[in-house]
Amino acid sequence: RDPRVGQVLRGSVWALLGRKKSPKMSLLKEIEEKGATLAWSPLASMPNYVALGTKDSGAGGFDDYGGELEIHKLDFQDRGLKCSVAGSVKTTGKFSSIAWSPMSNFSSDFGSGLIAGGMNDGTINLWDPSKLISKHPSPQMSSFKHHGGPVAGLDFNPIAASNHLLASGGADGQVLIHNLDRPDTPKQPYVPAPDPGAAKHTAEVSRVAWNTLVPHILASASANGSCHVWDLRQKKSWCELRDAKKGAIADIAWNPIEGLQIVTAMGDDTNPVINMWDLRSSTTLPLAQLQGHTQGVLSMSWCPSDTSLLLSCGKDNHTFVWDLYERRPVYELQAETTASSAAGAGFGGFGMSAGRRYEVAWAPKQRAVLSTCSFDRKVQVHSMAGTRTHSGRAPKWLRKPCGASFGFGGKLVRFGDAANQAAPVTPGGVQVPRPLSVSSVVEDARVVQASVKFEEALAVKDYKALCEAKAAEAEAKPTAAGGLPGMHEASVWRFVQLVFEDSARSKLLLKLGFDAEKIAQEVEATKAEKKAAATEPAGDKAGVAEAPTTKSAEDFFGSEEAEGASASSPSGDGDGDADGDSSATEPPKATQAAAAEPAPAGAAAGAAGLATESQVVKKALLVGNFAAAVEGCFERGQYADALLLASCGGAELWETTRRRYFEKEAPKRPYLNIVAAIINSKLGELVSESDLGDWRQTLAILATYGKSEEFSALCEQLGARLELEAQDSPSASLCYLCAINVPKTVAIWVHELREQSARLGRTDSMALHALVEKVSVFTEGDEGTSIGELGADLSSLLSLYGALLANQGQMVTAAKYLASDDPHCALLRHRLFYAAQMDRTGAQPPPLPFQPLVVGVSPPKPSAEEAAHAAAYAAAAGGAAAVQPAAAAGGGAAQLPASRSAEAFAGAGTSAGGGAVVQPGGNRSTIGPEPVQLEAVDPQTGLPVGWIWQQDPASQRVYYVNTMSGVTQWDPPQPQPVARPTPAHAAPVPSPVSQPAPAAAPMPAPVSQPVPAAFPVAAPAPAPSAAAPVSSAPGLPKLDGFKSGPGKRSEKYVPPADGSAGAEPGAPNLAALPAEVAPIKPALEDLQGKLAVMCAAPAEKKQLIEAGKAAAVLLAKLATPGAVNPEVAA
Repeated sequence: RDPRVGQVLRGSVWALLGRKKSPKMSLLKEIEEKGATLAWSPLASMPNYVALGTKDSGAGGFDDYGGELEIHKLDFQDRGLKCSVAGSVKTTGKFSSIAWSPMSNFSSDFGSGLIAGGMNDGTINLWDPSKLISKHPSPQMSSFKHHGGPVAGLDFNPIAASNHLLASGGADGQVLIHNLDRPDTPKQPYVPAPDPGAAKHTAEVSRVAWNTLVPHILASASANGSCHVWDLRQKKSWCELRDAKKGAIADIAWNPIEGLQIVTAMGDDTNPVINMWDLRSSTTLPLAQLQGHTQGVLSMSWCPSDTSLLLSCGKDNHTFVWDLYERRPVYELQAETTASSAAGAGFGGFGMSAGRRYEVAWAPKQRAVLSTCSFDRKVQVHSMAGTRTHSGRAPKWLRKPCGASFGFGGKLVRFGDAANQAAPVTPGGVQVPRPLSVSSVVEDARVVQASVKFEEALAVKDYKALCEAKAAEAEAKPTAAGGLPGMHEASVWRFVQLVFEDSARSKLLLKLGFDAEKIAQEVEATKAEKKAAATEPAGDKAGVAEAPTTKSAEDFFGSEEAEGASASSPSGDGDGDADGDSSATEPPKATQAAAAEPAPAGAAAGAAGLATESQVVKKALLVGNFAAAVEGCFERGQYADALLLASCGGAELWETTRRRYFEKEAPKRPYLNIVAAIINSKLGELVSESDLGDWRQTLAILATYGKSEEFSALCEQLGARLELEAQDSPSASLCYLCAINVPKTVAIWVHELREQSARLGRTDSMALHALVEKVSVFTEGDEGTSIGELGADLSSLLSLYGALLANQGQMVTAAKYLASDDPHCALLRHRLFYAAQMDRTGAQPPPLPFQPLVVGVSPPKPSAEEAAHAAAYAAAAGGAAAVQPAAAAGGGAAQLPASRSAEAFAGAGTSAGGGAVVQPGGNRSTIGPEPVQLEAVDPQTGLPVGWIWQQDPASQRVYYVNTMSGVTQWDPPQPQPVARPTPAHAAPVPSPVSQPAPAAAPMPAPVSQPVPAAFPVAAPAPAPSAAAPVSSAPGLPKLDGFKSGPGKRSEKYVPPADGSAGAEPGAPNLAALPAEVAPIKPALEDLQGKLAVMCAAPAEKKQLIEAGKAAAVLLAKLATPGAVNPEVAA
């Protein structure tokens, strides 16, 4: 044929498919000058071996009747196209078919399986591939002939237990089963249906194929369009699949994973289709047909790696890869054409057959690899890896055999487990998706265990026991979880424990190491030692002068000798030691020596001076001048006497004397500074001047002598000095803890954790948990402070802790610590609420952490016909009806024909009832139907006023809700005619919302005139009198101060001046409001008018309607006599 015709045909096929040509497959290997049939190795140990049986004579000429069997090893590591011959053997005949069995039952004897060749003369030869590869001189096992013509069909049973069964079909129409359990001495074959009169082929058998799942089911196809499915167990034909056109079946193939699905390829040029059969549904009509070839199909192969792919080649020189889900070719393997063949060169145009393939096959053990055999005597091996097809799905070999992904809340989702490797198949042949397994993964078991234990302890609310247990736990470890020494961590927990103690300050002394009982025992022990020393023999104290005894006040004032004694010993008891120091009773040795020597003359003069001072003190006391007496004692150095005398001279003298005493004695005895601070209530000065190295002693003084109202401030002052001056943050935290200063204490704990994280380069989970424990317990003791109020640093750490617990599956516990309002914490709290399914418990959901954007289905716009119909109503009503604007109607309403408009006009008049039409402002009356007034249409929604649209969450359909009546419906609501009662006065005219319009003048009654027969009119109703109240029309909603009809429902209805028109029977007269409450009415009306301008959304309008009703109820209440207490009204 003309090559241009072929090109046009190929272009037409792809034009019909609507696809562009895809990139070529990768050509892996090529065997030239070999017109052969091919069989892939079914062994997993030899996946890249193929067996070739030659089909032609090659260059041998007419006298060459023999063939050759070759085994090729395809080395895919080598990028070259050539492959090596692993073994070969000459045959006496040419191959018509070839098959390779793994011989699983006899693997010990046949390590490489068994190769069977169907020859053109009807002979079947058997070879041992192992002997061929090892160059054995006699690789052939046996040879037998049972067919009278070429053996076109040859296939080994794929079931492992039946690999030794070989099925063959010949040109004589016979199908035979060969038992090759002993290939060297094969048994006599048998037919599938031996009974007389059993079904059999009447034409040559083209193909045989074993079922891939059921070992006793075999299919065979013949050239007359018949395909038998044989049941070897029942020894009969299970069914027969026939082509309606009786075309030749070129090839058949079973679904590799579904035993009830089979495809048949038609080799007839008039019907080049591939029929897909499902034996459960029908055996007379195929399930589907694959159409794409323009001439008969020659060969096909069902992909074992992905059963959605089918490979076929045909006489039309097309090789297609089919997607069985889409039932169309998704890739074409282009045939190689030379320049001469493309030009149509060759004898009779035979160049067109160059590259045409007659056999295709997928590799059973190599994914994405296929082989082709062509008439130009080439065997090619291609790879689909990297090939872009037109399918929307990736091939199965590119899909992940297994996978796992971590989800929120410590969840692990995985597929492809060992237990789920084999995916079940439904009876319809559809492979069921592999099941997913969802499990929880705990990465940090220590944190989970510690968190569970801590939450259980918190639930008990025994905080003192919890603190004691934590302190004992910290003491047992050299380094606590926070990276600090274990003893300090234990001190922290013991100080936290004080928050829950009844007598915390007394127990604080114990925590600081000051035990009152032990101190008392030490004092008693000291006294006992002194007493023992005083009872020693006198000889032990020889040479030691006795210390002068301290004189009492009575002795001082009772004798003159005391003056001399005082004068002779001026420093006898003038030191005034308050605590009985040894310096007060034992004078220095120099003084003793001076007393032993004779006093010089100057000393006598000094003694006389002291005697004079003593007289001065005495005289000052006699006259009651305690200040002078105290001064004299200070001059003599008798500080104890000065303090004693000052206690009698009043508070001012006492304070002055005490201050002078501390100023003189404190430098010699430092502990007096403490005494001074305690007595003078100047603990703040003590704290500011104390030695920070003895901060525990200072804290003990504050705990013992500090007032309750100043204790916290003093502890904070001490903590600040430790933090700023001594850079001792751990000790400062204990002081802040005693002050119950939660923010500063927590700030130091957070800083310690940050420092440890900086050293480690990460945040230690146990250290973070230890911080959360301390903060949680500490804040439990301070009811005025919550965790969420302790700063951004702690909030970020708590968010990190919550995320850590959530990742371990502790989602409920994690939500407890997310109290901050920062965006990250809010997002995590929102995710935890729904991930932990707290919404099912009825708990209040947290606020959304993001701005919601409602994306829904917009309300359907009215069609052009509906819009035109509404326009006709409006025209019939004389323009009084409010018609939806063109923009809301979807670009303008199309005009109806005149006949349709007339029908609509007539229908409107008939439905509303006939009557005389009164033209406002004129004296003429027109005979015709009464104008129809339609409900107003909201320009925002395109719906009648009072209607809104919603979206059904289940079906995603839009439905409509009447906010006034509660009616819901699926169909869009249409503006309905509004029946208006005949008023006694002119209808009120709408006015601006803020200003009421004046009442219109009464109009004359309509004049009765004859009505044409075409417009039947009911008898006009008599006009009610001016005094009679006019009731609302039936079926209309209650007005309550707002009008219904044209315009927005938010426009305010202005009643007549007398307040009677439009009122319901029995309603109170709002015009007769008491004077004291009358100003309320205009104020409410003005407020409603302003709100009407602002409200735009349907929900706001609904609320405005409800507000109007409430205002009407209030005014009615105020207008009812006696309904309002006069005191309230006043």
